[in-house]
Amino acid sequence: MPAERFYIQGSTLIIDEIFSLEKEEFHHLAHVMRGKVGDKVELINGLGSLAQAVVLSIEKHKAFLKIESVFQEKPPSYQLILAQALPRLPKLEFIIEKSVELGVTDLWLFPGILSEKKDFSENQIERIHHITLSALKQCGRLFIPNIIFKPSLLNWNSEEVPANSFFGDTEPNAPHFLNKLLSKASSPLLIVIGPEKGFHEKEALYMKDHLHMKGVKLHHNILRAETAAIHSVSLASSFLF
Repeated sequence: MPAERFYIQGSTLIIDEIFSLEKEEFHHLAHVMRGKVGDKVELINGLGSLAQAVVLSIEKHKAFLKIESVFQEKPPSYQLILAQALPRLPKLEFIIEKSVELGVTDLWLFPGILSEKKDFSENQIERIHHITLSALKQCGRLFIPNIIFKPSLLNWNSEEVPANSFFGDTEPNAPHFLNKLLSKASSPLLIVIGPEKGFHEKEALYMKDHLHMKGVKLHHNILRAETAAIHSVSLASSFLF
């Protein structure tokens, strides 16, 4: 696990600049980590920058830090998109956490016809972003994945999906995903996973006939939604990295 990291959203991190930590990040520094003046910490902005900083002061509601050095990472050379039909929230949180750790660059969330959950409250959207950021800091990544809330599959058009697009298919004659990756693993790559009850037959036909996606078998057993998502992302990332 990397050193203690804090997120400065969207800011350009510059040597000798002074930044303030507020709200949740301040609470973590001051009350969870029991930080003190003179401590060395790391700052990230989700845009590839990693800064080494020192705590200058800790006040009632914010802390001030001075940047001492900055490293800028190049953007990922690949694009790996996981499109997940909405499962129940605890399962979605698990999928988000693990897919961030495995290198997903984009996460599309959409209501499936058979999804029990169709939308999110503001608090739940905030929770999703919190899970994403926590996973980013824990695994050492410097670029935060793009999270896009999309409409139902039947409202997608073929122009918005990459040519290299797959979906989890339970049909007995579906080709294995691994074989497809061995023959053609190119970026951008999109994998679409259904909710707990799977895809409705209308969605499967639409993905094949209108979106030109390839239905693939992820495993010889039928996988749960969260297992299918993590398994497919793990396979794809191994070929794209």
